[in-house]
Amino acid sequence: MDYINLLPNHVLTKIFGNLSPGMTKSCALVCKRWDEIIGTTSELMKRYQLNLEDIEEHEMKKAMKIQRKHQRVLADWSKSSLNVILRHKLQFLTFTEFEYTPVKLSTLVETLNNLPSLKYFDANLLTLKKSENCLNQVSTNIEQLKCAVEVIGIFACCTVRKLKIYSYRSRSFNKQMNYSIFNFLKTQKDLEELELIGKQFSELFILPDFIVLKFPLKVLKYSSCTPFTHYKEFIKFLNQHKRTLTSLEVDYSTEPQFGIELIHKFALENLINLKHFKIGHLRDNHQISYHELTDSTSITKNVESLAIKARSTDMNENKRFLNMFPNIKKLNFDKSENDEELLCCISEICVNIERLEVSSLDKDFNNPKILFPKLKELIINHDGGDISVFITRHSNTLEKISFKEFDYFPSSFSKSVLSCPNLNYLELNLGELSFASIVMIYSISSRSKPFKLVFTRTRPSFDSNFVTQHYTFNFPEDIAIFKDFWDENECD
Repeated sequence: MDYINLLPNHVLTKIFGNLSPGMTKSCALVCKRWDEIIGTTSELMKRYQLNLEDIEEHEMKKAMKIQRKHQRVLADWSKSSLNVILRHKLQFLTFTEFEYTPVKLSTLVETLNNLPSLKYFDANLLTLKKSENCLNQVSTNIEQLKCAVEVIGIFACCTVRKLKIYSYRSRSFNKQMNYSIFNFLKTQKDLEELELIGKQFSELFILPDFIVLKFPLKVLKYSSCTPFTHYKEFIKFLNQHKRTLTSLEVDYSTEPQFGIELIHKFALENLINLKHFKIGHLRDNHQISYHELTDSTSITKNVESLAIKARSTDMNENKRFLNMFPNIKKLNFDKSENDEELLCCISEICVNIERLEVSSLDKDFNNPKILFPKLKELIINHDGGDISVFITRHSNTLEKISFKEFDYFPSSFSKSVLSCPNLNYLELNLGELSFASIVMIYSISSRSKPFKLVFTRTRPSFDSNFVTQHYTFNFPEDIAIFKDFWDENECD
């Protein structure tokens, strides 16, 4: 007798909820009832993303027949993809890059208004040749919004908690766009996160009514490749939110200036709940005298996450700065050449670091003095050389390793990763899987401990463009699925 099918739906839902995404997918193939339970349970469907990017027409027709209601969709712009999108009860929608026309803008508004459950929308670098007016507006209350500044006006009726605005087309940027941002923000009473990325946003802070806007802002990120000219107004804006801000990042990639340093000084003296702090560029001739900061220690001792993009040539100044943050657990370090001495200082002072993200690992990290005794997570953004020595040195504590952009995966990396007995998460972003990386994956997956592999690769397509593919495997249960993936892709 099939006792398991005597269980009521709510009990099966509980069981499926304790399985990995890979096992849940397998259960959906067992019978029609299980597939229906999984496909109609929102908590289970949150795990899956329907990818409609760069798929052919016959595959799109198959997608139209999908019965289960997906909550996450990644799509490019086409009539077919919009038809598929409207069939699902979406909470997360991401569009890949394309250039708008007024007709597309109106179609987008109409599509979003037909998705009442939508909570997250990413218009992934949507671009226009010029700012377009749209008579219609989005009425869905999107909680997390990412879009280009040119289209912010269509979301004026939304109530947003997290907002990210892009501006990469400096020639098309004008004062009217700043007023569009202001008109949008003045209606936001629940905004907690604000991120401004691109050019010309510093002009926003000279609007007198903007700097007195107040909402429960917790996270503020400002990144630009143009000089920051209105730092006094920016400081006034910070002062409005000094009791709520827990995270501050101010960064730019051009010649640094004194105003940014004053912003840092204000933050370290006044943002009483600061937990995450990112340093932009600092010049030696305008270096902050950190030992002169008043009442900063009481604030900086609570900071748990720190991002360092610049450093002083005066090592004593660097030490003085690092000593202000005795409880750092997460460090993002933008490495440059000949940083060995600074890295030794960091490891000596910041002994509680559990998560380390670096732009690259190179020979500077081979110094045995560079040791983080509590390091659990390591993220390397670019290939910078042989990092196996550093990984082996931290093998007893490392649980998560992410390789973001690597051209290849040599055998020395594999050996060092295999030396980590507590590793449960590995992320690879490669052009191709090498034989060494496959041997490593099989070796780790054979352990009794659960292990998650997130694999991304970018490959050329038939039309000379590049297609990015994402895969997630949960071992040991997904070992058979991984073998099938390996065979299908004819990997050697």
